[in-house]
Amino acid sequence: MQRVGHRYRDAASETTLDVWFAQDNPASLSATAEPLQRSCLARRSGLITSDFVEVQIDLQAPPQSVEDAYLRLHLLSECQVRPNQLNLENLFGCLTNVAWTSAGPVLPEHVGRLRHLAAAED
Repeated sequence: MQRVGHRYRDAASETTLDVWFAQDNPASLSATAEPLQRSCLARRSGLITSDFVEVQIDLQAPPQSVEDAYLRLHLLSECQVRPNQLNLENLFGCLTNVAWTSAGPVLPEHVGRLRHLAAAED
């Protein structure tokens, strides 16, 4: 299984925070269609960066990375696979602890800074 995702990473540590796999995104970065991307205050302010990542997974093997884990979660939420059709062993062990905010995902230690940026934008 292969998909292109829009990845958010912490700007300082380059830790992957989130990967969004839009159903409309092409299966490959070499496809002619431009992948869909998101925007948020955390990215605009430089707390996080974003890029596109091509993720290929073996559904029978355990998740190998954060990107792999998010693709499995997306496939489940889109009903593209059933829970017993893919290996979810240690899935949550692959994921980073993320503070989910309306201004974007950030590492928990950056929530205060993001709150100040959001207040300044109002």
